[in-house]
Amino acid sequence: MNQVVKIKKIEDAFPQKGVWYDYYGDIFVSVIPLENKKHIRRKAKLFGNKKDSNTSVWHLKWQYESIERFFGIPVSGTKTYEVPIFVDGEKHIIDSLVFDKIAIEFQHTLSVSLDEIDNRSIAHKKAGYLPYLVLDFTTFDYSQYIDNNEKLIQRIKKWLKSEYYKTNNLFLDFSDKIIRLSSNVKDEFILYDHSVFIKELLNLEKFLKKEIKIFESIQIKRQKRKEERENHDFELQKQENREEKFKSENYEYFRKCFRNSKIRPYVADFAKDLFGYRIDNGSYSDGIWEKCYTYYSKENDFSIHYTNISLYTETEHFSKGKIYRKKNFTFLNSRVEINVGKSQKFKVHVFEIKKGKTIKLNSIGLPF
Repeated sequence: MNQVVKIKKIEDAFPQKGVWYDYYGDIFVSVIPLENKKHIRRKAKLFGNKKDSNTSVWHLKWQYESIERFFGIPVSGTKTYEVPIFVDGEKHIIDSLVFDKIAIEFQHTLSVSLDEIDNRSIAHKKAGYLPYLVLDFTTFDYSQYIDNNEKLIQRIKKWLKSEYYKTNNLFLDFSDKIIRLSSNVKDEFILYDHSVFIKELLNLEKFLKKEIKIFESIQIKRQKRKEERENHDFELQKQENREEKFKSENYEYFRKCFRNSKIRPYVADFAKDLFGYRIDNGSYSDGIWEKCYTYYSKENDFSIHYTNISLYTETEHFSKGKIYRKKNFTFLNSRVEINVGKSQKFKVHVFEIKKGKTIKLNSIGLPF
């Protein structure tokens, strides 16, 4: 017959063959396996088909030896493990409830569905608790996480879609350390020793807020440095672009517009912008050849389209038994189209330059 020993502290329940422990009405059975670690488990059958015997040693040690020992009946007067709650008419069992504030789920089986896990998070939050999830990754150590062990990273990916991760409440328990995953802190995790995690459990939110604040400060500084670099680079580009506008052959027709007394008033307000340009290959239709040079502002909705229009012909001549074709271009005039603004504020100004004279045209191509 098994000996039943009454205890007032969970740490007094040493696994011994044939010894059970009565901890404030709950019976704990000593499990003495041949190969695995000795441990204790609750004898009472739990809700549904779940039994203590199906719960992992890792899970039981967290519930009893860590949480109940440091936060349970001897400390708070309240049992922390297997706490039933009702949410929307449905019963939920919280693995560990600390000081009626933090609801901790310990998950050993990593194949469990995210729907089931998310339901726990949602239910615990509705009940007014802060939901934490601790996952059993004790087959790995912290160094493997730092080294981006491929097998480990693949297993973690699933959990990054969980509600716990989205609310910064996902913890990974490695063989030597615990980390809290969060995209809102430096390096995307916070590192703890196991002893610190338990000792500071009620202060973990303060640590998180502090780390988030530090990371936000880092981000602000990074953004400021980035903007400073971009502004510096932008000013260099503008200086180089300014020189191009004065000297480069590619900006020949930009200069012609700027120096044209009739066109300049429509260009002047944007002339100092940073510009880019495009030169098309030319197009032929009904004996007319058109080649367009486009200049566009990278800072404002402004562009210049300078088109040279020429009469195009081809002539042939024979030499040494071969036919040679020659392209002939006779310049006729230039058309300048300036586009300003977009959508309802969009304006088009059209000019014709012919024999040194510039005429402003209306929207249908006739002189004003």
